[in-house]
Amino acid sequence: MKENKRAISSSRQAPLRHDICSDEIREWVRKIHSFRLSFVERTAYGKFLDYGCGTGYVAKALQGRVEYTGVDVDPEIVAEAQSVYGTYGHFEVIRDNKLPYSDGTFDSAASLEVIEHLPKDKHAGFIDEITRVLKPGAPLVISTPNRIYPVKVFKKRFLRWHNPYHLYEYRPHEFLSFLASKGLVICDIQYMGDPLNLFGNPVGRLALNVLPAEVRSRLLRAGLRAGRLCPAWCYDILATTRTPPSTGHEQCIKRMQ
Repeated sequence: MKENKRAISSSRQAPLRHDICSDEIREWVRKIHSFRLSFVERTAYGKFLDYGCGTGYVAKALQGRVEYTGVDVDPEIVAEAQSVYGTYGHFEVIRDNKLPYSDGTFDSAASLEVIEHLPKDKHAGFIDEITRVLKPGAPLVISTPNRIYPVKVFKKRFLRWHNPYHLYEYRPHEFLSFLASKGLVICDIQYMGDPLNLFGNPVGRLALNVLPAEVRSRLLRAGLRAGRLCPAWCYDILATTRTPPSTGHEQCIKRMQ
């Protein structure tokens, strides 16, 4: 688990190779990150928990607007985040995915692209631990890849490829049902990404390379939201939720506006 999380945390800022349409690929990655972060920025306030902080890109985005705490299991990654973004908050190492905080400590939280790195039998405890340290009605933004993303299914079936660091991924409706089963109330759902992965596969990049830059840019922007047209084929699922009770509903919706 520790090595798994280290590899993923490090990959969050890994350089992309220079090849056809590399600028568009970089832009696609930046847009995906920015899209997720936009929902964190809408809901984050007060004491904020970033569960699975990696190298600290959420802290960078929030830039001290909240009382930020980032946690991760890898001491090296946490040390790097503290040295680079320590002025924006506090980073801490956790062990066995247990949070060293009292019940109801935080006003808001996010966990982006983390849950898939845990075995499925650990997911319920993962959510329980986050909600334990959140105040009633607190917003939680959580995202994860879609298991049945078409390009991923193709690679797995015909190329025998899979991401070794993802121990369990969800289908979109399965993920939402799981969150609801843990008592979380769904405020908003976003299905992100281009179902054909035009910017993420060699054939798509080769075809796109013959198009003018402005056309490629428009396709990129459209592709990021194309998952809405067919949620089952989206690249990534992002849920803005809140903890019970219902008195937190108005607060969550207000933060989303």
